[in-house]
Amino acid sequence: QSLNNLILYSVPGKPSIASPFLYRLPFSANADWSISQGFHGHSSHNDALNEYAVDFDIPFGTPVLAARTGVVMEVIDEFPDKGGARKSDLEHANLIRIMHEDGSMAVYGHLMQDSAVVSPGLWLVGGTVIAQSGNSGFSNGPHLHFAVQLNTGMDIKAIPFQMKGIVNIDLTKSNDSTKIDE
Repeated sequence: QSLNNLILYSVPGKPSIASPFLYRLPFSANADWSISQGFHGHSSHNDALNEYAVDFDIPFGTPVLAARTGVVMEVIDEFPDKGGARKSDLEHANLIRIMHEDGSMAVYGHLMQDSAVVSPGLWLVGGTVIAQSGNSGFSNGPHLHFAVQLNTGMDIKAIPFQMKGIVNIDLTKSNDSTKIDE
């Protein structure tokens, strides 16, 4: 289950260019949140899988919603919410991966242990609750790591995305905070 030792014989998702899509917030607009790390973040968004990820600081146990309609591909839900400062803790993050119609995939990371309410193969509509925010894996506190990834031909990489309701922020800059336009 570790991405550090992952050997791929094939890669999920259609190797293509993702369609432009305006993603919804992966939690309720009423949740208390801020962005602690944006695209190309210095802490951990500096590799191909995560360079276009966003970390949302949200309270532990906040319901996490699918940001787009798709099919659940992967659910990892077994690791405790103890966080960790070592890179090896990356291997102990709970996550859910959802593939969209255009072959892109959203990854929701650092989820609360045993909180997943979806399973692989399930088709779901954007806005459906999938789990709760947690503090599993390489994490210094409760938050939600969100990235959109694409199969680029035997490799997976994060791609830039836009999200409904986020204002006054440039996701291409790290460590910004913002709220939604209400």
